[in-house]
Amino acid sequence: MAYSTQRPGVDYTTNTASALHTVGTLDHGSKGTAWIYIQCDSTTSIAQYDWVCITQSASGSAANSLYATPLTATNAATSYKVGVAQVAISTGNYGWVCIGGIPLCF
Repeated sequence: MAYSTQRPGVDYTTNTASALHTVGTLDHGSKGTAWIYIQCDSTTSIAQYDWVCITQSASGSAANSLYATPLTATNAATSYKVGVAQVAISTGNYGWVCIGGIPLCF
């Protein structure tokens, strides 16, 4: 599935070891999709099409960073946002997560 965007240099289908954008950046793609740039936490990788919990670090050197982990009943209660990863994202890597639009049918 291809996605277009207004912003040059944004690719929703990649994950990288170093940040290409500021974590927390929002972007809008085709069909009214909304995306957020996150970092996968350092303990659990994200599989393609996983529902993810996006949490905000509150302390330490990574204060106010957004991390994503696979969604569970436990972490859903404390999440900042939820979304769907369109590609697999390795632990510690960066990527885009869809947080709204037609591809997300609740």
